[in-house]
Amino acid sequence: MLLWLGPLGVLPLYVAKLTYGKNEWVSATMGIMGASSLLWWLHGVVPHVWIQFTESGRDVLAGPLIPASAGIDINETRIEIAEDLYMVITEGTLQALMIGGIVVTIWAGLRMQRSLPKTLAAGETKPESGGYK
Repeated sequence: MLLWLGPLGVLPLYVAKLTYGKNEWVSATMGIMGASSLLWWLHGVVPHVWIQFTESGRDVLAGPLIPASAGIDINETRIEIAEDLYMVITEGTLQALMIGGIVVTIWAGLRMQRSLPKTLAAGETKPESGGYK
């Protein structure tokens, strides 16, 4: 897993930074390759590893550490909040990971967009009025 993260994630981003302003096509290609690899890790590998971990540790964790269900006892009546508390916790954590990944993706995109120049390209002129002709 770490071999994939380094050569296909961090290394292309480093090459993109080195070639920025010199070879734009190399910088853009390496940047999108590194960013795509890191997004694949954030939205695919990390949640999958969490699912594999919780499924393999279900026998150890469910029961002794995490109760089978959660509920409230009122007099002699039990009101169930969650029948399979282990699954509720694991799925809730997975949803938090996915929402966190989306937030990090949006944050990184806005930060990169803010760092880009806001000027026109060389030789490009700003039109006096907008709209189609």
